[in-house]
Amino acid sequence: MTPNVHDTPLKLCRRKPEFAVELASEILGLPMPAYREVLPYSESMTDAEVRDLNADNVVV
Repeated sequence: MTPNVHDTPLKLCRRKPEFAVELASEILGLPMPAYREVLPYSESMTDAEVRDLNADNVVV
């Protein structure tokens, strides 16, 4: 079982993708480009080397 410290922010980002932008910009201080909308996306990623990378959550 995964602890709530890990799961809670992920659940919030899945329900409200804009929360991921708020976390990145306000808490982490990362610069964010201008955007019109935030969309949830699959957390399964691959690259040119055909290596599977799996994230807990992805927001674009």
